[in-house]
Amino acid sequence: MALLSAVKLWLALVVGGLILVVTLNIVADPLDVYRVVHAEGFNVIKPKVDSYSRLSKPMQVQRRQAKLLVMGSSRAEYGIPMTHSALGDSVYSYTMSGTNIYHTMRFFQHAVAQSEVKELVLGLDFFMFNSHAIEGLDAEDILAVTANNDINTAFKMNQWLKTLLSLDMFKISMKTLSRQKIKYQRFDELGNMTLKNITDYPTEFSHVQTVYAHKVWSECKGELFEFQRGDGSGDTFHYLQRILTLANDNNIKVTLYISGSHAYLWEMLDYMGLWSKFEDWKTQLSALADRYPEVPLWDFSGYHAYSVEVVPQNGEGGMQWYMDASHFLPRLGSKMLAQMFQQSSDGFGVLLNSGMMAAHLQGIREAQGIYRQGLPVAVKNAQKAIAQVA
Repeated sequence: MALLSAVKLWLALVVGGLILVVTLNIVADPLDVYRVVHAEGFNVIKPKVDSYSRLSKPMQVQRRQAKLLVMGSSRAEYGIPMTHSALGDSVYSYTMSGTNIYHTMRFFQHAVAQSEVKELVLGLDFFMFNSHAIEGLDAEDILAVTANNDINTAFKMNQWLKTLLSLDMFKISMKTLSRQKIKYQRFDELGNMTLKNITDYPTEFSHVQTVYAHKVWSECKGELFEFQRGDGSGDTFHYLQRILTLANDNNIKVTLYISGSHAYLWEMLDYMGLWSKFEDWKTQLSALADRYPEVPLWDFSGYHAYSVEVVPQNGEGGMQWYMDASHFLPRLGSKMLAQMFQQSSDGFGVLLNSGMMAAHLQGIREAQGIYRQGLPVAVKNAQKAIAQVA
């Protein structure tokens, strides 16, 4: 009898604990995916959602049913303002920090299967196409379809398990309820990442250059930046082609653009010995886009009036166009959108096609040479030193 009572007590505690976990997770809603409760001062601020964007954003797409999605890396996540008039009213920033083209394909497949998406604006970054950096996706089981576009019948159950029955999520729910201050907000309502407050630009620029040189491009140090592995696997252009084909089959309008970064990052790319590979990447992108006449491909990279903005020293104020060496600010993203959607143009950005690539790439090289002539020797030496770090 005593044993039976102990078992009953244990079961009651387990069931009660599960009910507590589920209740808190759905009420606090730390990933903003259920909206059962959404109250100012209680759970509107989501302080940890940025660490779980590969779980939260696919579920956001299901909930929001946005007609236009912006996809890409953190450059779009920070810099493409979803409130811009060119994008319309039914929009969402379905962007992921550090994403690659395979992950982007998988998340797009999910969006097509689970939402009413009619238009895609896709930002392309060079680092997204290194086949040696294509890793498995932890979120595969919460997506509505497999990589082969077969139905995943268990995806919603997996979403519930990871967001409601998770002790890890329980801890985040507790933090959500205790950190309802604007300084803890990581994303805005439409999926844009909250901008960082930069006060020391030289240090921030140097840090970002170092990260790209030895982490984001880490495989490249061994001459291993390849669009397809030697055994034929991981064809990154094939993943992009699958995105374009899926969009075409579902009457989804696509606009492609190559992201811009500050000239400091392009200098680092060259110092790492990747410039010719970068040019090859653009050439292959243009050739692929040519096969989809309704898909424009814009190039906002290179050495133009915005990317050569002077990096202020401490105490000299902020920057107008860039947050760091990699990420452009929303005011520059607004200019990109205005160009792509023909609202206005100041000559920023180039619409690419295969026939003009040679001249376009040569023009960037010439602008690079002019930029280097005016670049302080101290800056040149610092960037070269970063590139040479083992």
